[in-house]
Amino acid sequence: MVAGFVGHLGRNRRGELGRGRSAGPPVVFRAERMSGRDAVPPDGAWWQVWMTMKTLADMHDPDNVRLVVWFG
Repeated sequence: MVAGFVGHLGRNRRGELGRGRSAGPPVVFRAERMSGRDAVPPDGAWWQVWMTMKTLADMHDPDNVRLVVWFG
């Protein structure tokens, strides 16, 4: 899931620039829910990992195959 901020950057109700704000056009952020396939598509950079996992699942039963990833 990708979270965001809903609001705008610019002048406040009195027409003053707020702290850390710009006088540019309003910018709106919104939250969108992503699926696993959206984040890591099967034909993307991880395709070799998915093929290896499929091969292992065919050999050893899908319930016995796990992928553990650690980002340190």
